[in-house]
Amino acid sequence: MKRIIAVIIVVLLIVFIPRTEAARIVCTGSNMSKMRAKAYKVTVNYEHINEDGERYFLIRIANIEKGLEVRADGHTFENGTDEVEVFEFRKYSNEVTSVPIEIYASYGYPCVGELLYTKKIDLPKYNFYSEREECIEYEEFPLCNKWYQGKIENDDEFEMKLEEYIESLKEKEEVKEEKEEEKSIIDKIIDFYIENIVYTGIATIAILGIAGYYIGKKVIERKNRIKIDFKG
Repeated sequence: MKRIIAVIIVVLLIVFIPRTEAARIVCTGSNMSKMRAKAYKVTVNYEHINEDGERYFLIRIANIEKGLEVRADGHTFENGTDEVEVFEFRKYSNEVTSVPIEIYASYGYPCVGELLYTKKIDLPKYNFYSEREECIEYEEFPLCNKWYQGKIENDDEFEMKLEEYIESLKEKEEVKEEKEEEKSIIDKIIDFYIENIVYTGIATIAILGIAGYYIGKKVIERKNRIKIDFKG
């Protein structure tokens, strides 16, 4: 009897209560978990675009399943099909910006209107100095990196830092040349020895032979003197 009454109540809720309200009522813990599992699958990425001097971030949102509504920066996206769709919108920003991507349960599904999950993407500050002509030659200069996040006060500061960077490169090059020169001298000595190893080897053997002969002669003479002294 209790089961029959419960079934009747559910039927009455479906028939007489608006679909949105019914969806809210059936927002059980299990349904919320299922809807959040969908929300976690949503992916977000971005790309910096520079078109004819117009710079902006193109933000892409994908894997929005049925039953989800995504809100971001004043835009709302829903996928009413089973196809994989990619939604895009532009974000203009010259400073570090955090963009929240809020994912809700959509109309006609359990927990409608409930915030399921929030993703955040942090857009970096674009460095306009990276477009200067000097950065073509000195692209490794930190202030030429288009994602340099430090503060550059003005052109004078940029040029001063660039001069310091160029000077540091010159100093490193000088040190490198000195080391190569020192290495070159040692290499020349080694090369000379290797190229003339036959002659140097013969000379070394001859020197050692002569030295050995004289040392041996001295030893024999000393022994003979000792014998004579002993006999005497």
